[in-house]
Amino acid sequence: MGACLSSRVMPTVVRSPAAKDVFSNFDAGSKLEAHYIDSDQHMHWNGTVDMLARAFCGSTTSAPCPILSWVYTGTLQLGPLASAPNEERVEWFKYMQGFCAHTCVGRGGLYVLVDKGTGKVVAATGVIPPGARSLSQQSLCEMIAVDGKLKRPKHDKALDGKWMARNAYLTKTMNSVHHELAPGDHYYILMFGVDPAAQGTGAAGALLSLLHKLADADGVPIYLESGAKKGPGFFAKKGGFQPMKRVTLSLGKAEAFDATNDGGLVGMVRSAGTGPH
Repeated sequence: MGACLSSRVMPTVVRSPAAKDVFSNFDAGSKLEAHYIDSDQHMHWNGTVDMLARAFCGSTTSAPCPILSWVYTGTLQLGPLASAPNEERVEWFKYMQGFCAHTCVGRGGLYVLVDKGTGKVVAATGVIPPGARSLSQQSLCEMIAVDGKLKRPKHDKALDGKWMARNAYLTKTMNSVHHELAPGDHYYILMFGVDPAAQGTGAAGALLSLLHKLADADGVPIYLESGAKKGPGFFAKKGGFQPMKRVTLSLGKAEAFDATNDGGLVGMVRSAGTGPH
């Protein structure tokens, strides 16, 4: 227990002077404004987590994040849901995005775009800046501390009970690909989401522009993982990311997320100073 009370439990916020300067001068356009979320007490914290949950969960008109949907159900969902997501699914995705948001806030990397007219969060990204403690360095004590801040999702009897095993397997796979493709200093995009209602409005492009400027100011590449075939195509076209490696996700009786047929998990890199701004 003593170790869990040490200063090494929670990570240190890392924001370079260059990154701070970029953000303070960033113009998101006439309809959007950028915010840096520094804690779960920020006025846009709840709106950020709620929006990310909607973006990743999926609906009858928008496809879910294929990777997290595979973790949740053990099956592939590459298009919109056949029916509206039930309460358990929504709460699970909110829990997962809340966990990631806390992880990024602790490292100094949660940015959102807010619609000036409605005051609502329409896009958000959680990153781990260069020099911050990586996910592979996340201690058990930190995970317990973050988990304690969240509402545990209800148990869904429709699930096979194996989502935690799939999540652990996914984390191990992501860490392996990450370390292979981005061994030096870089920005790591842990999550990137746009409200389904705001897709096609330019919010995604504005958020990518901010990330490009942050990374270029520090002279480092950006790394992310995407899934299936549509996601990598978007990040390649809009963000200048290059797909570097595709990996099949397969564990136990879960339906394989095949790299060849379904796209799998894709590690992507944008080199410093390249791609759209």
